[in-house]
Amino acid sequence: MEPFEPKPDFEYPIKKPSFDSVVRQKRREAEQKAEQERYKVANLQVPEDPENEPLYTEMEQKMMDEARELSLVGHLSELRKRLILMAVAIIVGDVYFLLLCRRIIRNTPQACGQALLYETY
Repeated sequence: MEPFEPKPDFEYPIKKPSFDSVVRQKRREAEQKAEQERYKVANLQVPEDPENEPLYTEMEQKMMDEARELSLVGHLSELRKRLILMAVAIIVGDVYFLLLCRRIIRNTPQACGQALLYETY
């Protein structure tokens, strides 16, 4: 049996979009156009005296200059320094919290007026 192949002059029926989909598309296009007009008007408002207003604050400009001068090794060493500082802060916070929890757990039954049934830690 031979495989089915349509005749060369056969055209598949062209599906027309439904009326609802055409209306929805027109509404979407109108909404997009209105939104673009709103942004166009918003972007036309130029700040007063833009040439005298600095783009960055003095501190931001200093930080950007330092970052521009650093090499890859410099950036990695700064990252390492910040990660170590973060790890130390987390460890100190954990130790403080552990000591505070022990004190709270130890004093809770006494504060509630109950006998201490077990010794913690």
